[in-house]
Amino acid sequence: MLLCGGLILLSALIGFASIVLRLAAQISSDLTTDLMVWITVWGALLAGGPLAMTIGAHISIRTVVEKLRGRAGRYVLVGGHIVSIGICALMAYAGWLYVASLYERDVTFIRDLDVPHWVVKLSVPVSMTLVTAFCLAALRAALRGDDSESSE
Repeated sequence: MLLCGGLILLSALIGFASIVLRLAAQISSDLTTDLMVWITVWGALLAGGPLAMTIGAHISIRTVVEKLRGRAGRYVLVGGHIVSIGICALMAYAGWLYVASLYERDVTFIRDLDVPHWVVKLSVPVSMTLVTAFCLAALRAALRGDDSESSE
């Protein structure tokens, strides 16, 4: 989380420096705006998925599990985690394919500095891979009977 907070702070500092340079020295660049957006996206995606899984803010089926209780509730809980793993893993896989395609074709943003598209887009498969890992941990906890975190 510290890394993600640091990325958001870095984005804010770049924005502040960009404003100061624009007003004080009449220097402006598309790259600073792009960097702010890209760094914010990286920070948000890297923090969002794992944080949601950690605090139980992902796809919540707690009400259904609590109403069913017992074995039926456990089946619903495990099924929910399996569906989450499938969706997240598919998003991660598609993201890795997309990034590989961008890398192979050497696609760049045409700005002040040619930035490869894959560097920016890499945030999606990396974050979805992390979320998949957190979903696997939640499934493991549910299978072991630890409902305190896995049912939220």
